[in-house]
Amino acid sequence: MKYSPLIFLSLLASLGILGSCCKPCNAKQYGQFPLRTGSDSWVGCSKKSSRLFIGPDSLAVSFTYSSPESGFRTGVASNCVDNGNCGLCCDQHAEGFAATQLTNGAQYSFVVEVAKDFIGHDYTGAADSIPDKVDLICSQVETQSIQLGKTLPNKTISIYGRTYSNTIQVGTPAQAGSPTTSAVSAFYFSKAEGIVGFVTGNGAWYALARN
Repeated sequence: MKYSPLIFLSLLASLGILGSCCKPCNAKQYGQFPLRTGSDSWVGCSKKSSRLFIGPDSLAVSFTYSSPESGFRTGVASNCVDNGNCGLCCDQHAEGFAATQLTNGAQYSFVVEVAKDFIGHDYTGAADSIPDKVDLICSQVETQSIQLGKTLPNKTISIYGRTYSNTIQVGTPAQAGSPTTSAVSAFYFSKAEGIVGFVTGNGAWYALARN
């Protein structure tokens, strides 16, 4: 039995096979945006990998910083537009970063990361015109992003008689005895010493023990 070519074409059209060609994707490659000189010093706290934190009733908890990672994240997408049946068409660039993680296993984990801050800045600009930022990250607390080169928010805190200066607070400390809704409610970071303290979800404080 023979079929008309018109019937075959109509069937293809009804299945969406015809007319599904991609639009031209005129994505731009913006090259590399390295970190500024000295920005990676914000992850220098990892040079002393092991740390001890003192909690309630002098409970000691051991933590370890991971070896810092640095380099470029390639293929970072920006300015994405819908390219019809072929998905998104995105400009791309390579972005410098440096990061380290402080963890005691599965219970507590903090990340300090330096990256480029493209918010409010044009990808077409010169690489050295894009400022850097430090991201202070804990999965239970909203990330704090701070653009480097600006006046940093800082405070002096005292935990169990230990004083830490020029710290950045991330999150809001839970009150003692609060119902536990997360492992961590707040933590404190200084460029000189890294994570210097944190507060659990039920309001227990832990402080970095200095040698």
